[in-house]
Amino acid sequence: MIQDEWQPEEKDVEWTREQFKRMSVGDTWGVADAVLRKDDDNTLKVIQASPSSILPLERIKKVCEVLEVSFDVSEAELINDPERAAQEAAKEWVHPESEIPITNFDLENAQWNEVTHEGMQGAWEVVVEHESDDPDNPHRVTMTPMDYHLVAGDELFFSWRGQDGLVWRVIEREEIIALADSGTFLEPLAFTNEMLLVMPTMYEGVVIPPHLRGLIFTPRPRDEEE
Repeated sequence: MIQDEWQPEEKDVEWTREQFKRMSVGDTWGVADAVLRKDDDNTLKVIQASPSSILPLERIKKVCEVLEVSFDVSEAELINDPERAAQEAAKEWVHPESEIPITNFDLENAQWNEVTHEGMQGAWEVVVEHESDDPDNPHRVTMTPMDYHLVAGDELFFSWRGQDGLVWRVIEREEIIALADSGTFLEPLAFTNEMLLVMPTMYEGVVIPPHLRGLIFTPRPRDEEE
């Protein structure tokens, strides 16, 4: 058995402290093919884990020991297809107050926010809403990017809505190959027209989430959006 000599640094402890603090009781946290749940203000419980998540979970446990947070693995379910299991579990998530399924929220108009705590950067959160009886106070859920991916799926996770409402979708590998083979790939990139866009760090004055940067996008047809 490989011995893991890793020990948490201060930045690891601070990041995890803020992550745990932002979670409400009952919220789940998807990390390294595992699903963890905040059972109370002092307990982080492993709900599901895969063989590949054992080492990351051991490291999270070390951080929790520093934070004096109980790390409970007593009822963890070992799964062989963690992605599918996590997607199935996400279908059951509901808004804690209204009990409206999260899948019924307006996932297409999710708001991505970069979270900064005490000079720490790099963490992101996703906010989705659902109309309520009060038009000025919709139901709102804040989740991690990974949890949003589980609920919304690949198509929404790898798309971006611009300031003008135009929706950009990622071009699949097969499409890129077809453009390259036809000789029509480099020209639109060189002139930066509306056919293709290599997503930068900041677009239209908005900081873009890291998982979208450097990917090649094309506008989704308006009739398809409707």
